[in-house]
Amino acid sequence: MAFKLTPDATFPFTAVIPNGTAPLPIKLKGRRKSREDLAAFMGSARERSDTELLADAVAGWEDVDADFSTEALGQLLTNYAGASLAIFTAYIKAHSEAERKN
Repeated sequence: MAFKLTPDATFPFTAVIPNGTAPLPIKLKGRRKSREDLAAFMGSARERSDTELLADAVAGWEDVDADFSTEALGQLLTNYAGASLAIFTAYIKAHSEAERKN
């Protein structure tokens, strides 16, 4: 596979959501950001709600009982207390790994 100067717009990643007795993995599709956009995204983390922030990072999900939307994402974050941090951390880690793969 050849190196891509323009990487794919999205990349897959998995976040593990804390759930008391057993963690729940969730397969997500992340939005790739340029270096500058990623810095701005990180800088805006304290100024935005968790739902707003993660809706800017996540483009979709798999094997969830609802279609992906900002409202559905908000419901996930409301119903699972540790979901915001788990998704944010997994996104940042996967984004940097996706960059290395290209």
